[in-house]
Amino acid sequence: MEKRKLTLGMLILAFLFIFPAASHANIQKDFVAFDKAFIPPLAITNQEKVKPSRKAMKILEQEWETFRAKYYESNPKDAKWKEDFDRIDRQIQEAAKIIKEGANLMSAHEALEEIRIITLELRKRNNIDYYLDPMTEFHSLMEQIFHAGKDNSPEDLDKGMITDLKEAVAAAEALWRKIGEFPFDKDLYGFSDAMVAQMKKFHEEEMAALGNVSKAIEAGDKKAIIKAAKGVKSNYAQMYKMFGDFDSIKK
Repeated sequence: MEKRKLTLGMLILAFLFIFPAASHANIQKDFVAFDKAFIPPLAITNQEKVKPSRKAMKILEQEWETFRAKYYESNPKDAKWKEDFDRIDRQIQEAAKIIKEGANLMSAHEALEEIRIITLELRKRNNIDYYLDPMTEFHSLMEQIFHAGKDNSPEDLDKGMITDLKEAVAAAEALWRKIGEFPFDKDLYGFSDAMVAQMKKFHEEEMAALGNVSKAIEAGDKKAIIKAAKGVKSNYAQMYKMFGDFDSIKK
């Protein structure tokens, strides 16, 4: 019996030290710091602005070096943990190289986009709650809707495309509604009451923008569908950018 108790105690200790530095509270806080550095170059490369992209990327590289050093060895229980860290490292290096060359910044943007998916999957596997993850899941639906409007004319919209769009909008509305219902820890994310109010406004306006697409589809008005679909990106983008530290780029 004593031997069994000792073994059980050792197992409990082993489990506790599987993820020592990366308790959920600590790693949530550090992911917030990472995203404050990550979101600016993600957004600025999409605008193809070379000088601010270089400054933003330098800040991201420094933040990633700190994050990687702290957490790379912290979770041997997850077989994909180090692999994901290495993938993030490669994407950051690729983006940094492109930005340094100062050409084709959209390629750097795409390299950085991959990091959103990697960190989403890493956190989900390890049951780390993170407010931006459902927003990342929403992003692909939003882009599908947005490009249906941006890349097509009313004449291009056939029955199959409209059916696909209707399904995407329904899924986006359901997910976006859930995002609005999720608890939000303003202290964790460094949001003031005014920022929370602004975030809620962006959320409400995005919900309305999705509703406009639904109404246009139900009315069978292809011109209205195109216009409404192109209106689903702005509020989402502005809400997401609130989680980035753009002030550091201006210093």
